[in-house]
Amino acid sequence: MSSLFLDFPCSVSGKTKVIAATWCAVEPICAFLTNGNFISFFLEEGVSLEECKISRKTNATAVAWHPKVKSIACGWQDGHVSVWGLASNGAGGDGVGVLTSTCIFAKDSKHDRTPVCITVWNPSATRLVTADVSGLILIWKADNRGSLSIFKQFSIDASGVTCTARASDISAKQGFLSRRLGFRTSKLASGRVQCVFQ
Repeated sequence: MSSLFLDFPCSVSGKTKVIAATWCAVEPICAFLTNGNFISFFLEEGVSLEECKISRKTNATAVAWHPKVKSIACGWQDGHVSVWGLASNGAGGDGVGVLTSTCIFAKDSKHDRTPVCITVWNPSATRLVTADVSGLILIWKADNRGSLSIFKQFSIDASGVTCTARASDISAKQGFLSRRLGFRTSKLASGRVQCVFQ
């Protein structure tokens, strides 16, 4: 058995550096976080979706695609949290439409100007977890429009936080924060805190 991989370059402007990249779960769209204070979107063939570019006065530090629709949750260097939806505006010359981004939710969160380092959706997309570099973890409740409200918050004295979403069962002996949330934390040997959805 053999595989064929094709190289399609994605061009970002000038001296901009790509900090991270992540693929959409429902469409072949890749989001690039850059040091130029914006998030750029590209199709799998390297075609830039210029109309979707998200820009702020600070860098995006963490993003997570919604597991069921074309929307992306963003954490920013200034503690801001936002959710953006990508949709066709129907204005394309070929009748297909141009994909654009629209802000669904934006809030200066309780991260209080501390860079957000984690954004993770749970598998059913009813909760979003954000965490900042100081160890503050916010669990947001998401409605069907993509708007968020703070559901729970935790502060953990840690040098770093990691989050993982998974659908499998986790043993009750592992210290759940709440059974209803299906969420637990554990301190790793490195001193980092790991947060796991089930």
